[in-house]
Amino acid sequence: MSKKLLIATVATTLTVLAQSSSVAEMPPTSPGAPPAGNRWAGKKWKIRFFHDEINSSFTINDFQFAGPRYGIAVGVRNDKGKVHSVALVTRDGGGKWAFVPLKAPAISVFALEDGRTWAVSEKDIYYSEEAGADWRKLKRPEGVGRVYFLRDGLKGWAFGAGKTFYQTKDGGKEWTEVEESKGLPTTDEYTSFHWMEFINEKVGIVAGNSQRPRKGMQRGPDWMFPELSVYRREVPTTLITMETRDGGTTWKHHVSSIFGSIVRIRANMPWGLALFAYSGGGIDWSSEVLELNFSNGKNRPVFRRKDLNVTDVSLTPPGRVALAGLTVQGKFRESGVPTKPRVLVSDDRENWFELPVDYRAFGTRALLSWVDDDNAWMATSEGMILKLEKVL
Repeated sequence: MSKKLLIATVATTLTVLAQSSSVAEMPPTSPGAPPAGNRWAGKKWKIRFFHDEINSSFTINDFQFAGPRYGIAVGVRNDKGKVHSVALVTRDGGGKWAFVPLKAPAISVFALEDGRTWAVSEKDIYYSEEAGADWRKLKRPEGVGRVYFLRDGLKGWAFGAGKTFYQTKDGGKEWTEVEESKGLPTTDEYTSFHWMEFINEKVGIVAGNSQRPRKGMQRGPDWMFPELSVYRREVPTTLITMETRDGGTTWKHHVSSIFGSIVRIRANMPWGLALFAYSGGGIDWSSEVLELNFSNGKNRPVFRRKDLNVTDVSLTPPGRVALAGLTVQGKFRESGVPTKPRVLVSDDRENWFELPVDYRAFGTRALLSWVDDDNAWMATSEGMILKLEKVL
């Protein structure tokens, strides 16, 4: 089955689910701790970096571990009102961390296992050959929010707002527009690509949404406009995907009407995960995780809970799943108040367990980077980095 047909099936499934009044939470009860003898038992998320300084804070925009040695978090540091653009890097598997200055705040980061790293700011792309130890500026096409590179570090893509989709064959020194993106049947100003993933060396997908703003639409999170958010209902958006089956030489697009916005796609043949976020009323949960079966095209929801806003998903070898998110505060899915992150794991995408997290951890968003079971990491928006470790 083609990837195009698969994504069309996902879109159709989501539309039916969002419109159904009989849809239940999955799992039906809040997951508990793993039982004794379970592979997850005795593990806890422990803080391995915390910028705990008086009159100083560190906000993380994006985070990634590329292999067991190299890790990087990008964002801004505020020292007594003076804001600095920084990258926080480790080159020894999280033993030591160091701040490295950036010329502009990075909104996303992409790294390869050998240490080659790209950080995207609102104006430029910065490149490091040594896992963020030093940086040099590259050209950034207008509208780019993220980049993705294949293992050779030369062939890659840049994507973002306004149907922005570019390719490079020299590691980002020069960019050319992906010709097929010009044919998307959506309005440029309402369209944005959010995420890219390759299922194997040949098959890849970039996905996003297109949505016209509603009349009187609030400009801010729910907690800032409670009188509007309570009555605002989720409305359909256009899911946009562009797929390649020849390693990025050619691309085909597909559009379909769904509810929600796509946040992540994680793939590991023969299946993967898709994370969707919901912002309007009429849907009881703020996020939903679907399993994508690349062998037969069948897709199914595997997680949706009213009490948890999932902000990231990860595939953990061989075939296990981890979700990171935050507890939903009252009626508002994004309260703006930092809370304790929560991490749930599953071996079969049906039975879920919650792992304990260091009591000091908090944030408004949680990001996962799962290299392997000995190198599983999480970062919070509030400048904390945690590692999953055995409890002594």
